[in-house]
Amino acid sequence: MAKQICARSRAAFTAQSVQATALASDPDGIASARFKVGSGAWVDAVVSAGTWSAPLVLAVGVNTITFEATDANASPRSHQATSTVTYSAPDNVAPTISIDSPSNGATIIGSAGTRITVSGQVTDNAGGSGIADVKVNDTEAIFDSTGAFSAQVTLVTGPNTITISAVDSAGNAKTAVVSVQVIVVDPTSGGNVIVLSDDFQEIELRLRQRGIG
Repeated sequence: MAKQICARSRAAFTAQSVQATALASDPDGIASARFKVGSGAWVDAVVSAGTWSAPLVLAVGVNTITFEATDANASPRSHQATSTVTYSAPDNVAPTISIDSPSNGATIIGSAGTRITVSGQVTDNAGGSGIADVKVNDTEAIFDSTGAFSAQVTLVTGPNTITISAVDSAGNAKTAVVSVQVIVVDPTSGGNVIVLSDDFQEIELRLRQRGIG
């Protein structure tokens, strides 16, 4: 019967396919050895310089690896050793971004230099590495553990494109874009005329009491 078995392993793996190795000794010698993962099929091991090895495929999460060695006695006996390892699947999925404010295509009455708050939600995939960084037009945004973010940006007169970027801890990146337009009130009109500057064309929009017409 095998007198000594030592299974070599690491506590955690990020690769699903691994090479399992183990040592086994017996006064009668070791005739054969094999490995299995959980309740899966046995995989015959090969020996080299006293070390038994076999390729194994792990499942996501905790895996119990069993090594079994059989001695070379006339009445062969087998002995087992187990090791527990964890496989974490690599995070290859980029975060998702949803923008709460401003809405795409929104019109903002203001002036050059108007500042607004951009807010929304960034979410990493289930079991992902977590959100590492959020930026709004290259400005670092504040975000909490739920992924809610906000940042202030400065706008120019006319059309503005706001770009939100999110990166998770695995380096996966995602961007989202929202467009807004800044309309300037002409101070000489007493608040009744709006001048919209777009591609060097000025359009006067006269205000009614209850809206723009």
